[in-house]
Amino acid sequence: MQDGFNVDDIDKLTQKLLDVAKKTEPKQLKKFIKSEGNKLKRKTVSKAKKTVKKKKGNYLKGIKTGKVYKYKGDELAVRVYNSMPHAHLIEYGYEHRDHKKRNKRPTGKFVQGKRIFESTRKEFQNQFIKDIEDFVVEKLKL
Repeated sequence: MQDGFNVDDIDKLTQKLLDVAKKTEPKQLKKFIKSEGNKLKRKTVSKAKKTVKKKKGNYLKGIKTGKVYKYKGDELAVRVYNSMPHAHLIEYGYEHRDHKKRNKRPTGKFVQGKRIFESTRKEFQNQFIKDIEDFVVEKLKL
């Protein structure tokens, strides 16, 4: 024991965490990641409703949760995306065009993107970390 810090406690905790990782089935992890993706999707749809005032086609209907997949080898990930063909225009912005003229020339005005997915992801990070901690604590109790 040195300065109130016991290395044996760290070793015990590390061993317990490794045991939890071995006991946790891949199906449980996939289910957890999928549920977190669905939470992010709901937050994204909610933010999109508040941010995009005008009805822009089927923009809200296009927000979807993808499948759980392995990212960079061992990490599990899930993607929240918009499948509509005009979603990138709302997300990242576009140059306004005059549709009344025959050749639809640019008017020189740039419509700023809403960056809904990026801002929602940043807001969701703290909730995601808390959910992971709760998941690990629940598994440690078993």
